[in-house]
Amino acid sequence: LTIVQGECTAAGNMESTADSNKKIAAARNAVSEYILQAVKDAAALGLRTGVLCVDETAGRYTGTADLVLSAGPSGDPEENARRLFGILRAFDDDGIQMIWSESFPEDGIGSALMNRLRKAAGQKVVKITQETV
Repeated sequence: LTIVQGECTAAGNMESTADSNKKIAAARNAVSEYILQAVKDAAALGLRTGVLCVDETAGRYTGTADLVLSAGPSGDPEENARRLFGILRAFDDDGIQMIWSESFPEDGIGSALMNRLRKAAGQKVVKITQETV
């Protein structure tokens, strides 16, 4: 399991909500592109691949990974946490050899969710940084 985390760094501190949303979308797209390429590379080696994501991004991986499982909507950390163990079992039951997971916000229960994901991943986290001006 590899967690892929998108981050944005900005040149200034003052920004509008629209600018912030653009940065979040850019980071999310960068994470998706990284995961898609990693899945393709692993599949080329004959490995069974899986992606753990949220409802909003699941369609990006369908047809590329062998198994795409959503932890629910991105704005529902309780649901994301509730689904986690079942998803990890499903990957195991399906013989998935390589798994990539989008990261989740670490507010509230999201902290416990990410802690469990990090343990399952052996602390393997890839940080994708988007520099913006």
